[in-house]
Amino acid sequence: SMLLLDAFNKDRASLPQPLANPPSLAPLPIPPPDARTQEMINEKLKKAEDLGECMIYGIVAALFSYVLER
Repeated sequence: SMLLLDAFNKDRASLPQPLANPPSLAPLPIPPPDARTQEMINEKLKKAEDLGECMIYGIVAALFSYVLER
């Protein structure tokens, strides 16, 4: 069993060891979107904001009516 353990340790020692602190990759610069794409992004954000406000209003209204029923 000692020979087997010794052989295992030698095999393991021969494997390439991972770097302790791998070099960090620089982030790739992302170009700004063109005017049409930015307009579409702004439209989607506005719709999401409006939907969120509607959902919040609905939740508040439901809670208010629940409290009034009590």
